[in-house]
Amino acid sequence: MGTTRRKKAKQKIRRYKGKQVKKSRKQSKRAKKQAAKRKVRKNALAECIQKGWVRFSGFLKKKKDQFLHLCSRFPRFWHRRNMNIAQDPAEGCNHPDIRPGKQIAQESGTMPTSHNSKATAPLTVETFTFHSLLGKGGFGKVMLATDAIRNERVAVKILKKRALLQALKKRPLIKHEDILVESRVLQLANESSFLIHGNAAFHTENYLYCVMELADGGDLFHFYDENFLEPTTITFIAAELVCGLQFMHSRGIIHRDLKLGNVLLTTDGHVKITDFGLSLLNTRGKTNATVLGGTPAYMAPEILTQKSYSAAVDWFAFGVMIHLLALREYPFPGENHAEIMKNILTQEPPNLWLTDDVTGDFISKLLCKNQSRRLGVKGNVRKHSFFSSINWKMIETGKATSPVKPDKTSMYTGKKHQIPAPDSEAFKEPIALTDQSIFDNIQFVCPKWGETYHNVPMEVDPVSPEYYDLLAACLDVYY
Repeated sequence: MGTTRRKKAKQKIRRYKGKQVKKSRKQSKRAKKQAAKRKVRKNALAECIQKGWVRFSGFLKKKKDQFLHLCSRFPRFWHRRNMNIAQDPAEGCNHPDIRPGKQIAQESGTMPTSHNSKATAPLTVETFTFHSLLGKGGFGKVMLATDAIRNERVAVKILKKRALLQALKKRPLIKHEDILVESRVLQLANESSFLIHGNAAFHTENYLYCVMELADGGDLFHFYDENFLEPTTITFIAAELVCGLQFMHSRGIIHRDLKLGNVLLTTDGHVKITDFGLSLLNTRGKTNATVLGGTPAYMAPEILTQKSYSAAVDWFAFGVMIHLLALREYPFPGENHAEIMKNILTQEPPNLWLTDDVTGDFISKLLCKNQSRRLGVKGNVRKHSFFSSINWKMIETGKATSPVKPDKTSMYTGKKHQIPAPDSEAFKEPIALTDQSIFDNIQFVCPKWGETYHNVPMEVDPVSPEYYDLLAACLDVYY
C-alpha cells in the first residue's frame, strides 16, 4: 500500500509540474508575441515620423524662395528673422543665400518692368486696404477696398486659382480661356455706361484680383424686394438693361447669367450689369455652346435641352426679370429646380392676364420657347410699344434722370475697418508652373488707372503677420 501511495504521489507531482511548465511556456509565447507587436509598432511609428519629416523638409525647401522674397518685401519680417543683427541684415544669418533685400528683388525678377515705372506705382495687393465682404461665390469673394494713391473706393473680386484649376479638371468641356473671360469682359465694359467698369486686373501666386468700380446703390433684387415699382420705373430699368445687353451682343458677348442679383444700382439710380464669370466671348450669331450654365429660374429652354444657343438666352432671362418686376413672381415657379426646369420646357407663363396688354405681349415675346422667334432675335426690342415713352438718345448717354431712388444709407458707405488680404492658400503646395501659365494674359490697367498704376509680374502672396513667427521658426528648425 505504501508503494502505491508513493507512486500516486509522484505521478501527481509530475502532472502538476507539467501543468506549470505548459503554463510558463504559454506565458513566454504570449510575452514574445506582445514584444514583437510592440517592436513592429515602434518601427512603424519611427518610419512614419521619418516620412513626415522628409515631406516637411521638402515643403520647406519649396518655400525657401518664398521666404527670401518675403524678406525683401517685408522689412518687419526681415528684422524678426534677424533680431540680433544691428546693422547689415546679411551678417550673421545662418543661410548663405540670404543677401540684402534690394539685391534679392533685382535677382528674382520682381522689379517693375514698365516703361512708365518712374511715373506710376506698381499695382499689387499692398496697393489696397480691404474693409468688408460684399459677396461670396463658388470660386472666391468680392471685397470692398480703397486704393492707396487715388483714395477711391472699389470692389475687388478675389478668385482662387486652385479652385479654378480644379473646375477645369472636373469639367473637361471648359476651355482654359473661359476662366479668364471676366477680366476680358471688364476691359470692354469701360465702353458702356450700363456695365460695371473694370479698373485693373492682376494676379499673385494663388489668387486672381479683378478691380472694379463700386456701384454703391445695392443690387436690383434687394431694391425690388424692398420697394413697390411703378410701371414707369420698370420701363426705365428695362430700357437701360436693353442698352447694356445690346452693347454686349454687339461685341460678341453672351452673359448667360443675367438676373436681378447680377444688376447693380448706382447712387443716381442707373443700372450696371455685373458678374461676367459665365459669359461667352466671340459669339457672332449662333454658337456651338451646349454647356448647361446659369441660374435655373432664368435659363432658356435651349440651355436646358443642351442644344446650341445664341444671345437669345439673354433675352429670355431679360423676360424673366421683367415678369418678376411687374408681377412680383417668377413666370415658371416650382418647389425645386427640377420642377422649375420642367415648367420652363412645358408651361406658359400663367398670370400674364394680370398685366396690361402691352406689358403682357412684351413679356410673352421675350419668353418665347423658340429662340429664332424670340423678341431680341426677331424684331427690334426698342421699337416695341412697351418703350413708347422712352427717349433712347437720352438713355444711351447715361444722363437721363432716373426714377429709381436707392437707399442712401448703403452698406458700402461710411467708415470701414481694415481687414487683412486673403492668405488661406499661403501654406499649401505651390501651383505648378504649367498651370500658372494659363493666367499669363489676365493683367490689364484701364487708361484712367494707367495714369497712376502699372502692372508687375506675378508676385508671391503676402502672408499675414501671425504667420511670420511660424514660418521663421520652421526655417530655423530646418536650417
